[in-house]
Amino acid sequence: METPPRPSPLTAAAFAYAGTTVLALAVLPHLETPLETFGAAHAGALLLGREPLQGLLWGLALGGALAAAGQGIIRWTAWGRRLSRILSRIVGSLHPADALLLAGLSALAEEILFRGLLLPYAGLLASSLAFGAAHLIPRQGLWPWSLWAAGAGLALGWITLATGGLLAAISAHFAVNAVGLLLLAERAE
Repeated sequence: METPPRPSPLTAAAFAYAGTTVLALAVLPHLETPLETFGAAHAGALLLGREPLQGLLWGLALGGALAAAGQGIIRWTAWGRRLSRILSRIVGSLHPADALLLAGLSALAEEILFRGLLLPYAGLLASSLAFGAAHLIPRQGLWPWSLWAAGAGLALGWITLATGGLLAAISAHFAVNAVGLLLLAERAE
């Protein structure tokens, strides 16, 4: 009798991100603090921000800058190269469509959680530090990745506050994750 194939850890991650997104979107409309923090009349306005097109463009610009900096870290630091090798083994030969789906799910879930829910209650610094801690890889020498993520969290939190909504941060986070996952999958081939 053949053993069924084990699902990829990325499949589990995709389901976790999707579940987090659904849960957060169910809770968010019932909380006053996030709406008040961003001056939004309803959860839809909180997601889109004051000027959706401007937020999208600013988010993509920030995402491009963060993605370029991340690729520079991989190229110019030993810990970045080590992290890239580890993540390449996990990502494997991820199909580009799967990479984009995972990038979208993770960006949406993490931004709703860290910027939409945590930032209004804990503030910019604490929510950014929590974001960094969530990206901690418990292997020797990879702690700078957590610091990098905390710095990126500050930028994502700032753009969320500046645009009055999550769209800019979601699009920036999507750009970073999409570039990273597509390049990691390409390196793994």
